[in-house]
Amino acid sequence: SMIRNTVAFDIAHAIEAAWMEHKTTATATEYIGDGIPWNVHGQNVELVVFSKDGVGHHVGNYYLCEQIEIDGNRLDIKDPYEDILKTNSNPTMADCGYLLEVDNNYDEDWKFKTDNDVPFMFKDAVNDDILSAVQSKVQGIEDNLYNGNFAAAYDDLDLNTVIDQWFIWELTMNREYGDPRSVYYFMDGDGKLSAGPVWDFDRGTFQNQENAQDLGNSDRIKPDNEWMCWRSAETYIWYKQLIKDSTFQATVQKRWAVIKPYLDMIVGQIEHYGQTQAVSYTFDSAMWPTNKADITKHKSGFEDWSGDELLGANGNYQEVISNFVAVYQERLAGMDALITSGTFTK
Repeated sequence: SMIRNTVAFDIAHAIEAAWMEHKTTATATEYIGDGIPWNVHGQNVELVVFSKDGVGHHVGNYYLCEQIEIDGNRLDIKDPYEDILKTNSNPTMADCGYLLEVDNNYDEDWKFKTDNDVPFMFKDAVNDDILSAVQSKVQGIEDNLYNGNFAAAYDDLDLNTVIDQWFIWELTMNREYGDPRSVYYFMDGDGKLSAGPVWDFDRGTFQNQENAQDLGNSDRIKPDNEWMCWRSAETYIWYKQLIKDSTFQATVQKRWAVIKPYLDMIVGQIEHYGQTQAVSYTFDSAMWPTNKADITKHKSGFEDWSGDELLGANGNYQEVISNFVAVYQERLAGMDALITSGTFTK
């Protein structure tokens, strides 16, 4: 569809808009609380690559966006450790801001795993003392969650951001929070561990289950009326514990009541992209065909995890967009039914 990341970030911004606008009208007791403070902005673009002789070559439709980083115009928290060192030769955990990635590739220099094997990685350098302090705080959260001491866990874990991130993963059907991969958290000094920003919504998201099932990918099917975290033995970070807690469940229902109307409006966004990206799709699909024969030329073992990669033949972008709208509406309705009925556990 060319717009999976585009729509996923629209969902993130819709959730931001919901709680921010609610904040202006709600009383202190009514307010649902702040969520993820910043998420990536971007747009679809036509990419032209110039050769050495100055000739431009159009190579298709791409998504141009911000990268996640600590900055006053992005994730606006305290500066990273290395920046703080310029004015403070011996900073403590409270002095710095931390961007953490939870990813089982585990390929950064500064990192740790919790007792339940959740892999946290620092996206900026820290010293051993600060690493140990952050690790101790994160491990304390995990210990409290698994011991059933949820109130103590929430003293150090921002529940609202954790829920809003969960909404986005589940609504987009992005199972990578189960692997886990490309899941971000942050800490502002010695404040709470907070979830976000969100990142990386490619293959496997916004799934047409019937089409994916027809292609034999039963292990990847994500029914609309189930939570993904119950569908496999993967850890899903801490969500299998969180989802059992009555406070988590009540907070989910409270936030959903405010956020859901904003998520309804995403359908209009998808349809808008169907108009603005239609000509681009014709050219992009000619350069990068999505029929199985062409895909297997550059990607062996092709599987249509999203159930839509064989749609849109002969440049029929409306078929792709109609599928996207249907898939989104079905998943949104499925989540709404689960949340409003209080169905959280298996």
